[in-house]
Amino acid sequence: MMAARFKPLGPLHLGAKQVAGVEDIGGDLVAHLPTPSTALGALAYIYREAGAAGGGTDALQILGCRAVWGPLVEIGGRRYFYAEGRLYRVEQLGEYLSCAKGEGQSPRAEGGVRAYEKPGVRLGPEKAVENLYHALFTYINGASPGEVAFLYYIDCERAKPIKTVARLGGEGRAALVEVDQDPGGPKQCSEGVLLSPLLFYSEGPTAEVGGAKGLEEVEEVYGVCGEKGPKVKSTYVGLGYNMAEGRRRAVYQALPPGTALKLKTAATNVGLHKERGYGSVLCKDQKNKP
Repeated sequence: MMAARFKPLGPLHLGAKQVAGVEDIGGDLVAHLPTPSTALGALAYIYREAGAAGGGTDALQILGCRAVWGPLVEIGGRRYFYAEGRLYRVEQLGEYLSCAKGEGQSPRAEGGVRAYEKPGVRLGPEKAVENLYHALFTYINGASPGEVAFLYYIDCERAKPIKTVARLGGEGRAALVEVDQDPGGPKQCSEGVLLSPLLFYSEGPTAEVGGAKGLEEVEEVYGVCGEKGPKVKSTYVGLGYNMAEGRRRAVYQALPPGTALKLKTAATNVGLHKERGYGSVLCKDQKNKP
């Protein structure tokens, strides 16, 4: 597989979904890390500009991807996984799993993601002001942009070693993108922690583990480890904006990154759109060194 590293050149705006309601007009919710859709969109643009991409408007088709997994966070030679705004060393995964199963205390986080709000002005075709809005920008607390990399492993037919600057997320934000061969990669396991949202669908107010679409491969959801113990949470995640088609993609129910779970059979990814990198599972013996 190849390693795709996204090194932000500043705080990022990573839209998760639009917010409805009068009190939130012009607002949005953001992801703290680049989602698989954001990463694939950036890579598709890079390789299309380099003349190395296939046709179509779907990133998987453009890149010829067979598998995507991530993201891990790299800072100063170490790798971390994300949960509820905090970063934990990969070596702490065993402690984290014990906490999520109610068998131990939460490990000490070694960093976190912070966000700040910035106002903006949306202009129309004639450069007239259409409306005001506010946008949230995120960054890794205590680390300079040049020290941080968001790591995805990709198995894509048309991906070749490359190093370039590309747009990442919204509001004109960019990152240095480096793609190269890497001997590491994801491992299959039946117990681990989600690095990216696990997407699922249920027609009712509840979703049956092992039965709802996207949860068929899941045997048990332990939850997210917190200071007050484990808690099962769900959220909504949008798959972003398709610039090629000029429309927003679907919004799904999701188990958030940091959710510990047990699978019926060993896998690297689970849930809906797992081929795009959603539902990536980190195993206890995952390689930690870059």
